[in-house]
Amino acid sequence: MSYEILFTTRFEDLASKALTNAFVNPLRFLTEDECWKLLQWKVFHKEPCPEELVGIGKDIAIDCDGLPLAVVVIAAVLANLEKKKMVWKEVAKNTSSHMSKRTKDYEKILKLSYNHLPMHLKPCFLYFGVFEEDTEIPVRKLTLLWVAEGFIEKVEHKSSEDVAEEYLADLINRGLVIVAKRRSGGGVKACKVHDLLRDMCLRIGVEDKFMKVIQNQISIYEQQHRLSIHSHSAPSVSRPFGLHVRSLLGNLPDPSTSILCNLKLLKVLDLSTIDLRMYNPTGIEVLVLLKFLAVSSIPSSIEKFENLEVLFVDNKEVVEISEILFNMTKLRHVHFTGGAQFAESWCVRAAEHESFQINNLQNVSSIFIHDENAEKILKCSPHLRRLKCKLTVFWDSSDNNYRYPALNFLNQLESLNIYFHPSYVSDDASPDLTSLPLNLRKLTLRNFDLSWKQMKIIGELPKLEVLKLRDVTIEGKRWVTSEGEFQELRFLELDGVQIEHWNALTDHFPKLEQLVLRSCLQHLEIPSDLGKNNEIMEMKSSKSLSPAPNLYEVSWQHSDLRFFLCLFRFCTS
Repeated sequence: MSYEILFTTRFEDLASKALTNAFVNPLRFLTEDECWKLLQWKVFHKEPCPEELVGIGKDIAIDCDGLPLAVVVIAAVLANLEKKKMVWKEVAKNTSSHMSKRTKDYEKILKLSYNHLPMHLKPCFLYFGVFEEDTEIPVRKLTLLWVAEGFIEKVEHKSSEDVAEEYLADLINRGLVIVAKRRSGGGVKACKVHDLLRDMCLRIGVEDKFMKVIQNQISIYEQQHRLSIHSHSAPSVSRPFGLHVRSLLGNLPDPSTSILCNLKLLKVLDLSTIDLRMYNPTGIEVLVLLKFLAVSSIPSSIEKFENLEVLFVDNKEVVEISEILFNMTKLRHVHFTGGAQFAESWCVRAAEHESFQINNLQNVSSIFIHDENAEKILKCSPHLRRLKCKLTVFWDSSDNNYRYPALNFLNQLESLNIYFHPSYVSDDASPDLTSLPLNLRKLTLRNFDLSWKQMKIIGELPKLEVLKLRDVTIEGKRWVTSEGEFQELRFLELDGVQIEHWNALTDHFPKLEQLVLRSCLQHLEIPSDLGKNNEIMEMKSSKSLSPAPNLYEVSWQHSDLRFFLCLFRFCTS
């Protein structure tokens, strides 16, 4: 006797917990064509759609982003309007606005997911309302904001950022958050929420005084703890202002006014849309509780922010950073969009063999390491987990020779991204990678000439899961892997790699799941044994190559596994 049980759920992992031999059927988002078919059926039923409305109707269906509920909501709007082209054009101009007006009809459906969230996830979900509509939100920035806001509970032996990513994974599994981009290692790089859910976040946020989006004027009467300004021109301010505000993001008013003096309880401030070099921010030094700061240049009063944990600098040119910044005891994440280098005065002290205070930095990008003094300064950051840097050759006065920075002292480093900047002071054009940190899980190398010995050193990194080689030349344009290499590698990217021959056996990449090839030589032949031990293997290529014949077949078997799971089907016999 056989039987089948079919049920739906919001929880991705419920299927595996319910039955050991359960079959999980992922309920994906609708395609554009499926959205259009559903829209036609809800509006016209069995009648055909008039030809003049087809084009506009398809545009409206596309705006629903594949969510069936969104199609049903907008179809209810269209069904009650005249079936005329000009009328439908008005709806198409602002589909989300029309859906929002009808959302109350479906509020109970939408709020079911929110009401059943654990308490620790509710503020994290509502926080999506502070971002503009249809924004793809970088996960690293999002999780750091959550930490700064105090949403993340402390878990023993786990960093707050790791716990925050677990919270995000839970929201994704519950169908409330959409994965917009994946990382090479399989994690989530960017995410977003559907417009209908974002509208719900905004309504609940205002009701609970959790947060509010401002379009024109910031009022003295604002009681919300978080304000997000979405006006394309700086809004006016009704002063005094800021007595209740904990977070201020978006397109802010002129910081040279006294607005910042009233924000003494502020923990999160995003001034990245303002060029601080054009202003003299009044009162910014009183923001001693700041934990998260995004700016276009480093404020002169940076040392006042003794509680700062995260600093994003969206600079256009390379900036100098002083010892003061790295000595801030609570600072853990520093990012410079346009790159940074250590101040000359700091390098002079390093040359005089002065010792430096050990800091708590965990994530730094992007730093230029161009001499032995910069290398010495970097040694005061032994707790780094992620580092993005630009290296060049320099003269080592103690050894009396040219060499490249050694990074093996970074014992906790998990992710390393290096751009090699060629130097003309040495005949040796290839950096020495004999001293890479052994705990690396992700390594990105750009603009390198790599010897066979260096490729072997990379292959023997015991925990390496992701390797990206970009604009790299391998010695002799030949890559021969050996037994015991790349045992944990799951993702391999070769982008602009100068290689003509690649030899690898079955057991050289036993866990490889993804191979990405871009701008490689067209006659490069992919090893036929590559991926034979893997049940899942995916290959992406932007050029015509000569792959093993089984790779394309298994590639498409794997592609469906990355879709979001929402509907579960169980079969037993």
